Amino acid sequence: MAAYAIVAGNDHGVPIVMVTGCDGLCREAREWLGDGVVAVSVKRVAADGSVVLDPPGITGPRITAGARQAIERSPELKPFRIRFPIHVTLQLKDDATTRGYVNWRDLNKPDWPGRRTGPRTIEAWLKSTRHLCL
Repeated sequence: MAAYAIVAGNDHGVPIVMVTGCDGLCREAREWLGDGVVAVSVKRVAADGSVVLDPPGITGPRITAGARQAIERSPELKPFRIRFPIHVTLQLKDDATTRGYVNWRDLNKPDWPGRRTGPRTIEAWLKSTRHLCL
């Protein structure tokens, strides 16, 4: 979510006005973007680790109401901007996943400035938003 807010703010000069997703995403959006962002939870993690999805009959009206509220609030929200360069660290599940990710990057985004720094870690210095979204 933060990466998309940075791209929206830095490259397009617009704020994120609404997010939908799990409770965790909604919390993260408020932490990063403030209480003005409209956050509509449509799923949550149960005590056993499973994901509980709310049914469309409930989420549809919530999302519609949230969108209306986001439009009303949009004039008071500011774009989320940061200064570059930034240092990013990506920590993956295991060595095999990291190796696969590095191979995918090499094939699909050969100009990405990152490098593997450990069995599960990739780091990069980014000069702009160009390579921010994974």
